[in-house]
Amino acid sequence: VMYLFIIIMIVCIKHIASLNNLSKQRFSYNRLINQGLTMNVQLNYDPNILLNQDIKPNVIFVLGGPGAGKGTQCERLSNEYGMKHLSAGELLRNEMNDKTSTYSELLDNYLRNGQIVPVKITLELLKRQILSKTNRSNRFLIDGFPRNWDNVQGWEEMMSNVCNIETVLFIDCPEDILKSRLLNRGLTSGRSDDNIEAAKKRFLTYQQSTLPVVDYYNKKQLLKYINGNQTMNDVFSSLKNEVIPLIEKEIYVLTYYLLKAIDSKDWSTYSSLTDENITAFESEAKEGLVKGFDFHKQFFDEVDSFTSISTMVDPNIKVLGKSAVISYIRNKKIIDENKQEINRVITQETRIWSLIDGQWKQIHFHRNII
Repeated sequence: VMYLFIIIMIVCIKHIASLNNLSKQRFSYNRLINQGLTMNVQLNYDPNILLNQDIKPNVIFVLGGPGAGKGTQCERLSNEYGMKHLSAGELLRNEMNDKTSTYSELLDNYLRNGQIVPVKITLELLKRQILSKTNRSNRFLIDGFPRNWDNVQGWEEMMSNVCNIETVLFIDCPEDILKSRLLNRGLTSGRSDDNIEAAKKRFLTYQQSTLPVVDYYNKKQLLKYINGNQTMNDVFSSLKNEVIPLIEKEIYVLTYYLLKAIDSKDWSTYSSLTDENITAFESEAKEGLVKGFDFHKQFFDEVDSFTSISTMVDPNIKVLGKSAVISYIRNKKIIDENKQEINRVITQETRIWSLIDGQWKQIHFHRNII
């Protein structure tokens, strides 16, 4: 709570300072009127799907050789940004160790010999986790999958209607470094495949089967190369540089649909994107800082003879772990029943989003009329 309070205070201070700067300058309203949406973002989401309770999650594949640090880095990304981490290998090992599972003995044989498990089994375990209500999330990190062409085809046949592939992160590291890491890890991991013989088989499988998958996603322009021959912190920084733009785009799209809901007075959509304990500071609010839905709901309940159309100008987004701040200038056209523009309102707005139970929710709103 204190962390979010500090974020809100910083945003408010910067917001006021930016307004002071605007008042000192000759402001070009024509630029605002004509500029409209300036951020180069492809709005390729169907709002009915995006805002539905059964939202289709996004998936990020994380690939790399044995010992590349896929699991470690995914855990760090998960802790930092709230994405749900699913390790294909970990799911298979857990299923192998579950003696009540019909797959236990079969999986033990595959993993000990460094072979790739039949795709049907892996996909069944992944799908079970993604669709689980306890894993409610809008973005999943899947490491160690797909490992071969059979995996790719299986995913496209069985999972394309379940998830969207956002990007594929490939942690590239020299084989000699990877072998050294595996042998060191084998001293403490207790994993049956962390030994020199299993490692040789895993590397052969990786070279023959997984690298062609990397090339496939590269040709589809989904692949992002990450230099794995760095310190753990440097690899993490490289991964963050690829992940943060995805979150920024999502915050932009969500704000776009939020404004669309406000213009059309769609309370159902607005409330689904907003935390019920939202705080807001508006220049026209006598109370100053207000909390909860009531202040917002009264606007949606008003009956007007006009409609509005809003566009965002100069959006600026900052991702702060599991929170994000978006600031922009809102250009709102007021349209009468004859579809004629009768007024225009230009405001500077800041909204803070937070990841709550795996979903982004608006938790604070700050507006001043320019």
